[in-house]
Amino acid sequence: MHNYLESEPHIFKLSAELQINARESRTIRSLFAVSIRTKDSGTKTTRVVRDCHRLKVTIDLKKKKLMAFKKSRVVACCFFTLWSLLLLLFYFNTYFIYTYDKGGMTLVHSLDNHGVPHKSNRNIFFLETSCVAISTDKVKAHGMRLDQRQACTIESAARANPGSHVYFLHTCPIDAASMVDTNAAVRQIFTYSNVRVINVDPVEFVAGTVLEGWFNSGKLLKSLFPVVHASHVFRFLTLWKFGGLYLDMDYLIMSMKNNDSINSAVLHLSPGGVGHELAQELLEELAATYVPNQRDSNGPQLLTKVLLRRCGVNKVTEMTPDKCGGFLSLHKSSFSPVSGKEWTWYFDEKMADKVMKLVNGSHGVHLWSSKSYKRVLPVGSHVAYGLLAEIFCPRVYSKVRDIF
Repeated sequence: MHNYLESEPHIFKLSAELQINARESRTIRSLFAVSIRTKDSGTKTTRVVRDCHRLKVTIDLKKKKLMAFKKSRVVACCFFTLWSLLLLLFYFNTYFIYTYDKGGMTLVHSLDNHGVPHKSNRNIFFLETSCVAISTDKVKAHGMRLDQRQACTIESAARANPGSHVYFLHTCPIDAASMVDTNAAVRQIFTYSNVRVINVDPVEFVAGTVLEGWFNSGKLLKSLFPVVHASHVFRFLTLWKFGGLYLDMDYLIMSMKNNDSINSAVLHLSPGGVGHELAQELLEELAATYVPNQRDSNGPQLLTKVLLRRCGVNKVTEMTPDKCGGFLSLHKSSFSPVSGKEWTWYFDEKMADKVMKLVNGSHGVHLWSSKSYKRVLPVGSHVAYGLLAEIFCPRVYSKVRDIF
């Protein structure tokens, strides 16, 4: 057969140019072989060549279809790659992971990729400290421990303070991938450029401070109120490290013209000077006099005791900025216009107008979550809490489906 092909170079050339497969090559060879065996070789050769041209057309069509298929695959692959890159870009822009090599802090979320806290009067801190009081071998990574009402608080602070950095310090390990599945209402805090979610390793966060020995002794784990005490300890420690404002997550912030308050639920300390000195004294007092069996002894009562001593007075009402080195205690109407005894007013339609008048002009309102967390609030109810949420945390509230 090789000799036959060599005797008809145009057929051999045709086979080579077409880059045909073995089956097609055998077809051409058999057709040409028939022409050689036929007496009227000229006629048969003409027919074979004609058949070869038909085969060429068929092969050309197959090649065109194959090329079209390959091109479609290339386009599909390019589209898939581009789409994957866009998804990755969105993911890392929304849930940016950045490990900070000091203080055991990891940035979990930041729209502008701003790092972990630095010393500033403009810091605003919220803390989730439930994992501080749990043995490390029992702690597992998961999504954020943040409900819709707490997210509302964070949004209200971010919205009222666009020039401040609002940090949510989370002591439980966060599986960043699971944050994508976070409640839609809670995810609205991610839409504010000044909100940062920080994962904190409690052991490393305390390391090198006056509380390190106390913390490592395990006294906190033996407390009757471990989560509450962990919150008190870490709010003082955070303000000692960075300065700024600490807020409990059951406040709704309306305006923040003055960030000073004696109540440790709303406490502002400067990162230097008198504020830092006060924070240092609070930590030293806590380490020396920690009381594990009293709920508020290591928070509001500790703060009051230290301030009375520093100011040289016997009553809180006697405190003045001059006596206390510039520290200012605001009236309760600034952040708690509705007392704890009247917390049900926030959920009573009949009291809505009265509450709205009481809170007018306040910096914020205390919603008393320790008492109200079980109270159901249907979206759209004409109660003070719902009306305030609609105004001061509109993004979160708008995404709540049925119950707030």
